[in-house]
Amino acid sequence: MNELLELARNGVPLPVEIIDLHGHIGRWSFPVPELSTASIVEVMDRIGIEKYFCSHMQCMGTSIEYGNDAVSLAVKEFPGRVHGYISLFPWSRDVVVGEVKKRLTQGFSGIKLHSNNGFRYDN
Repeated sequence: MNELLELARNGVPLPVEIIDLHGHIGRWSFPVPELSTASIVEVMDRIGIEKYFCSHMQCMGTSIEYGNDAVSLAVKEFPGRVHGYISLFPWSRDVVVGEVKKRLTQGFSGIKLHSNNGFRYDN
């Protein structure tokens, strides 16, 4: 593992296929040095990450539609590289079902739930 870490730290592409399954785009309440999806893809290219699955930082808040719209744009901007998770805030069944249907037609790949919205994962 140390050898792979050293390669990554030195900006050398890793000799294995890498898919990042947990990422975010956008701003939240802590500093993020570079917010653009293009900068994320630039780092992916530098260290050899093939695909990046992400949700917007708003998955932790109530601006779900805003965040999902931003992820949809990122998926369109970098097809095959950036994949979107649908963020959901479960305030009503109809809103959740509507958001899932809408985002699936936009090519989202999965669902992102976050527990700091006050709802348990098994609610």
